[in-house]
Amino acid sequence: MVGTIQIAEDGVTADISLGKPIDLFIVTIAASRASQPIGGPAFELSTVEKKSSMGFVGSLWFMQEQFGVDVRVKATRNAKGNTQVDGTLTALSNYPPFLPAGTSLGLRYSKDGGFQVTNWPSFEYLTNAIDFIKTLQKLSDQGSAGCGKLVGFAFEKLLQSKFRVNVSFGTQENDEGVTLVLDGSYTLCVAQTSLTAVAIPFPGLVSIPLPNSISFSELGNYIERALAAAAESFVKALVKNREAIAAVIGLTAGKAAASYAATLACQALIDGVAADAVVATAAETLAAATAAEAGAGAAGALVAGAVVAVADFFAGTGTGTGTGTGGTGTGTGTATQSPPVDPRVTITNRVVTLTWGGQGNARYHAQLLDSAATILLNNPDLAGAARQTQFEFGPEWPSGPYTAQVQGVHEQSATRWAAAPSTG
Repeated sequence: MVGTIQIAEDGVTADISLGKPIDLFIVTIAASRASQPIGGPAFELSTVEKKSSMGFVGSLWFMQEQFGVDVRVKATRNAKGNTQVDGTLTALSNYPPFLPAGTSLGLRYSKDGGFQVTNWPSFEYLTNAIDFIKTLQKLSDQGSAGCGKLVGFAFEKLLQSKFRVNVSFGTQENDEGVTLVLDGSYTLCVAQTSLTAVAIPFPGLVSIPLPNSISFSELGNYIERALAAAAESFVKALVKNREAIAAVIGLTAGKAAASYAATLACQALIDGVAADAVVATAAETLAAATAAEAGAGAAGALVAGAVVAVADFFAGTGTGTGTGTGGTGTGTGTATQSPPVDPRVTITNRVVTLTWGGQGNARYHAQLLDSAATILLNNPDLAGAARQTQFEFGPEWPSGPYTAQVQGVHEQSATRWAAAPSTG
């Protein structure tokens, strides 16, 4: 250390050049105007009345990038008596998409308050770090096998995700390092058209530990890793968003959309109303997805029309029909009760599970019949959101064809029976 100390009647002043930089995890206070984060800053102290101060003067390095050339960093005692360091990190270069040049961030550290970087502006981040479809399939695979399986999504590559990210930092346990903390919202798009009227909020804070040696060029990689690790929590929240999940299924599953919606409803991953919306808007979403895959000029308008149709269904204005011409999309329709769709059966040992989709029904009525159309088992008054029921074969029943069928009921109105393919 090299410097001067002056003692006078009104107090002490000191200006001492430190030999080594000061490291605060991912921030380094180094020598003034240093071209690398090396050398020590100047330590300044004054106890002169009305001019008392303590701190450092040097260059600031944030994730190994220079964020200040000749900067003063204050050191004070906070309310708990701990040393608190306060400074300003200024982006001297442009770091797209994370920080524009000239952005000033607040820096604060104390033992009790931890490491903080504040005032980081939110930024848009395009990434496929979360594979929403693959994660949805994974969650479905963990559910009841008797409900069916999500085998493949014909248009899954059309789904794009765009994030609006807020960045902050936390301190790891025992002050061992810092944690990158992410919050914000995201938008799911097909043909550059959002599938929801408003962005979907993060399901909660997303975090990942950072090494003290991280460089700014690695920040995107850590954001990707943090989002990927949180994929299940994002999709678990997404399936609770009726409009969003109905649009996602309709625009990615192709002709299997109604069937997959029934499977997810059977597994209680989505509710019956969301499944109804997929069925009610299947024509619109399939047409929009087909146009988007073909790169048709009206694809964006068709997607917008399909999204409106889904929204209209939940608003109670109907099943919806989406059309798009000349860059515009509209959705209209009227609510209708319809028979159950895509009834399917799976058999495990002697238990038959019947699943189906449908719309406009408050309840369902299911039956199991033998080859002579005699009713063997009868399950009336099933909840509208159920979309599944089970029958158990009697051990004495002969082999042969059996039929599982279901009808929808709304007040005093019942639909025609919809039968699953016969089983024997």
